[in-house]
Amino acid sequence: MGNAKYDIDRYDYSLELQPTDEGKRSKTFASISLFSNGKNVADLNFMNPGEEPSRKYFAGEQLNIDLTYERLAPTVDMLRNEKPLRLLVWHSGSHDEPTHIEARLDTGDLNEIGHH
Repeated sequence: MGNAKYDIDRYDYSLELQPTDEGKRSKTFASISLFSNGKNVADLNFMNPGEEPSRKYFAGEQLNIDLTYERLAPTVDMLRNEKPLRLLVWHSGSHDEPTHIEARLDTGDLNEIGHH
């Protein structure tokens, strides 16, 4: 099992004002990019209401994950109001071809990740 822990020091938040008519972006309402030490470590894509998340994968070291619309407000609230923030990621299988990926945005300092 692979894992990583990132201290989040910055985020970019964007809304799709006029989504495209084709491809995955047409189903995306908003995106949040998480940064650790100036490096983009995760892109969180929030789907339009009623759309189901379908993607969770790594692009290099960066986590890309689709989330439901309902998770947007709590995520933005946490980013704005909680410090410090850490992104915890763990996966089974290889990094290039994971069989399972889990991730958590957390305010605590967890020593062991992957244990619930």
